[in-house]
Amino acid sequence: MKNGNNTAINNFNATNNPGLECIQVDDALYSTANWTDIDTQTTFSEDCTFMEPITYVPDDAFEQALIDMGYDTGALDDYVPTNNINMLTSLDVSS
Repeated sequence: MKNGNNTAINNFNATNNPGLECIQVDDALYSTANWTDIDTQTTFSEDCTFMEPITYVPDDAFEQALIDMGYDTGALDDYVPTNNINMLTSLDVSS
């Protein structure tokens, strides 16, 4: 779906696709807010090249802290690889 023109799409339905985990789009926040006809396991992302489980992290400052600590890489995209954080029992993000 990433085509540089997602805001022109008025009707989007991707339900009944149990194997569909990620839909690559222009703006994940826009798509999540406006395209609600998706299955519960499906997420929107600007980059679906990763095929590992991901955790939604909507706070950019928190995600940047995770990037700075090496738990995430690349640009802010609202997602962190779940395998990088699922065993954490504490996390210091002070300052």
